[in-house]
Amino acid sequence: MSTNAQYRQRDDSPMGDHIVYLHDVSWEDYERLLAMRGDRSAPRISYLEGYVEIMSPSQTHEGIKSLIGRLVETPCLEADIPFNTYGSWTLAAQDRSRDAEPDECWIFGQAHADRPHLAIDVVWTSERIDKLDIYRKLGVPEVWYWRRAASRPTA
Repeated sequence: MSTNAQYRQRDDSPMGDHIVYLHDVSWEDYERLLAMRGDRSAPRISYLEGYVEIMSPSQTHEGIKSLIGRLVETPCLEADIPFNTYGSWTLAAQDRSRDAEPDECWIFGQAHADRPHLAIDVVWTSERIDKLDIYRKLGVPEVWYWRRAASRPTA
C-alpha cells in the first residue's frame, strides 16, 4: 500500500491523539507541567494566555510528521541547502503569555536563530487552541499545517 493510500484509507475512529485541555492556568503552573514532563518530546504542551493543551501524539500523527519532514529535507539535501532539525523545540514568549512545541521545526542556512524558520504542526483534532496565533506572536516566519480532512461520502 502506498503512503498516500494509507492516509486516504485511514480509520478516523477515536484512537488517535490523546488531548487534554486546561484553563485558568498560570505561567508558573505551566512551567511545573514542563518540569514534570522533563526533556521528553511527548506529551507536547502548548500554552496560550491561561489555556493549556497537553497532547500525546498517536503513531499516525508521528508518521505524518515524519513524512512531511522528508518532504522538507530531501530538496534541501539535493540543493545543498544547509539546515538543522530541532524536533519539538519548546518556544516561549518573553512576556510569558504563550508557548508552543511544534511537531518538527528547522533552521535553514548557517546562521544561529532563536526561532525556527519553519515549523510543522499536524492537526488531527479540530478543537485545539489557536497554535497559529501562538507561532505568529512568537515570530516563527513559516508554519505548515497538516489537517485531517473531513470524511468524504463514498459514491
